[in-house]
Amino acid sequence: MAEDIYNIEKWKTEYPFLENIWNLYDEFDKSVDKDGIKGAYNALCNVVRGLEGIAEGKYNDFCMKLVRNLGRFAIDHKNVGLNSESCQFLYHWVYYMTMKYKIPDNFISKIFDKSNEIISVTNPSRMCPYYSYKEKIKEPTNLIKIINLSIVMNDLVSILMQDNAENSCSCRNFVSECTNTYKRMNRDYCSGKNQEDPEYLNTCSQLNTFRTTYEYIIRLKPDLESKIPSLTDDIMNVIIPCKSEKTMEKLTDINPDVHKPDSPIKIGTNTVLGTMAGVSSLFALSYKVNIWFI
Repeated sequence: MAEDIYNIEKWKTEYPFLENIWNLYDEFDKSVDKDGIKGAYNALCNVVRGLEGIAEGKYNDFCMKLVRNLGRFAIDHKNVGLNSESCQFLYHWVYYMTMKYKIPDNFISKIFDKSNEIISVTNPSRMCPYYSYKEKIKEPTNLIKIINLSIVMNDLVSILMQDNAENSCSCRNFVSECTNTYKRMNRDYCSGKNQEDPEYLNTCSQLNTFRTTYEYIIRLKPDLESKIPSLTDDIMNVIIPCKSEKTMEKLTDINPDVHKPDSPIKIGTNTVLGTMAGVSSLFALSYKVNIWFI
């Protein structure tokens, strides 16, 4: 089913080493039922639905979560709105939700506008202008996967450097998938005459930023060069099926000499946001530039 493409639960199983990115999405998606100001979220959503001519109650669960996530009603004015790193994750979550539930872009844009009316006064530096992946990015699902790799890549180095580490195979294949996708998208949208096409500007800007981040990490960790694909050659990498964890457990039970994988490396939520504030802040800058000039 096409909607599986936007099934974050399915992605959690396929890419367990991105666990804490999924945890951030879960934070955005958690229920508002126990929130003491749920009524305020609902009131704003009713206003937006009225402006857009949308039936009462439609898209209400998503709308209230988005209003909450944008931080308009934060009690502490210092926490009103979001920083640029959190905005980037919010844009990704919004894209998945809008594609999964067929939510119209105009409705989402109006939620952002109404929330930002207050945030722009109380804490303008933490305002998220709406950035529509559907409108501004080619192949958004693929590009988000590439961005996710750049965000956690520095933390995945220790997994990539160990052939027998837990998640090593799936991690390498994820890197191969992303680099293959980068090469194809870069060729399709950012080479020859296409690189001058305004329609591809946002996509190419983020692909270029991914390349800068990817190659920067390889320069910091030269031993990685033999472990992960280069972005400069045209060779597409073969994706090798990984042995399941259960298969490894059976082998270990039968033959104790079979090496048991190391414990998985946990990457905390703060680490993910910290990485974005460092290496991947280039992406945040790319968003800001493109939002204001496109």
